[in-house]
Amino acid sequence: MKGITKNLKLDVQFGGIAKDPFGNEKAGFTVEGKINRSDYGLIWNTATEAGGLMVSDEILISCEVELTNMGERDLKMELESSTDKQALNPNK
Repeated sequence: MKGITKNLKLDVQFGGIAKDPFGNEKAGFTVEGKINRSDYGLIWNTATEAGGLMVSDEILISCEVELTNMGERDLKMELESSTDKQALNPNK
């Protein structure tokens, strides 16, 4: 954003795999997180008549993602939760 690149940690929940009415295999995910506008140089704001600010510094990100398997194989995934990762690498 505005020439600034940062790593971003997002929470992802796997919603499952299902076939749609046309037989297409789909996987669903929910992605959530937040960023601060000021971290990217977005500092514009203005006061409202009530004395608050027009735009919050904290921006919430919320996405519903659906992926379609376009290959000929069954869709298979290996998921690793953050608690599994900590158990496998206790020093991290």
